[in-house]
Amino acid sequence: MQTADGIGFAVYLAGPEDTRRGILILHEWWGVKDHNRDWAERFAALDYRAMVVDLYDGRTTDDAEQASQWMREIDQSVADRKLRAALDYLKAPRDA
Repeated sequence: MQTADGIGFAVYLAGPEDTRRGILILHEWWGVKDHNRDWAERFAALDYRAMVVDLYDGRTTDDAEQASQWMREIDQSVADRKLRAALDYLKAPRDA
């Protein structure tokens, strides 16, 4: 996926393409972990298009100190653009 200004980022996407319901799932400071994908699948089973946006570019950790550092390093402006692109995708009209 890409922001409006061309910044690429990874997402985990689940659920029917033709649904009119979408949900954006934000990961904790650990990064995108299995439980985030599991939640997306749970919502997908309820007929939602569920998306988990990876704000850490593939990095994950179980170390609180590392997670805290990554959170402090996030460029909030870039993160906001990624989240806006994700929301725009989820809000886009679909045939249902």
